This record gives sequence, structure tokens and C-alpha cells, in this order.
Amino acid sequence: MAKVQNYFDTGVMDVTEKEADIYQQILKDTIPQFKEAGVSLFIWDGLPWYDDPRNLTMHTIIATSSVWLPFEEQNQSIAGWLSDAVNGNLADYGLDLVDKAYN
Repeated sequence: MAKVQNYFDTGVMDVTEKEADIYQQILKDTIPQFKEAGVSLFIWDGLPWYDDPRNLTMHTIIATSSVWLPFEEQNQSIAGWLSDAVNGNLADYGLDLVDKAYN
């Protein structure tokens, strides 16, 4: 999403750490609006096999086998979170990550 946001902002479909930090702040600022609308969120902190050293995470995880794997910090997978939501059990995961400082 950071690449798309940067494209909307600058016309360039790529990002540096600077743009990644900007997107992190946009996400942080937007979370209260999602919560107000009753949206449940799952935010994760990258994947060890995602080959990108920048402060970014994989986009469209549902198109990968990673969707089935529980994230250690959240003790939940994206598939499990989605299944719970479909069955009326809404929960948020990883919201604290928007405050994480990256090197």
C-alpha cells in the first residue's frame, strides 16, 4: 500500500524508508476512523521470507501460502482472523505495531 500511496502522492510507484514512514503515520492516523466504522484490523510486521530489507510488509498476503500461518506475536493467522470475522467474532491484531520505530 505504501507504493500505491506514494504513486498517488508523487506519481512514482516505488518507496524509500521515508515514504514507508509516512505511510505508517497515515495508517496510524486512520485507525480511529476504521474503529469508528466497526472495522476489525490485522496488522503484521513483515515476514521473514519476504525479501525486502525496507520498513515494509507484504501486500495482498491472501494470495500467498502465508495466509494460513499464524503470526507469532498475534498467535493468529490471517485465515483464522477472517474465519472468525465471518462468524461474527471481530478482533484486532497488531495495532500496537503502528507505534513501532524501525531502524
